[in-house]
Amino acid sequence: MVIEFEKLFVEQLKKCPLTFQLIFRKVYQQLKVVDNPTEVKGIIKNKTKQNEYKLFLSRSRIALKIENDILKFICFTYNEHI
Repeated sequence: MVIEFEKLFVEQLKKCPLTFQLIFRKVYQQLKVVDNPTEVKGIIKNKTKQNEYKLFLSRSRIALKIENDILKFICFTYNEHI
């Protein structure tokens, strides 16, 4: 799966502690090898919007979107570290 990161998401992730970033890296590596994001633990499909997903890591939530077969990390909808 092709994955891209929005600028806002990258800025928010940089503010998180290293331990959280390492947990995120594991999820990212899993996403690279699956066909559907919901195959990764902690990712659910948004019920109200098509092609949108939520990733739950610890108490944080991250918005994801699929556009033209590209999975985009949009932003943190809730970041427990900020």
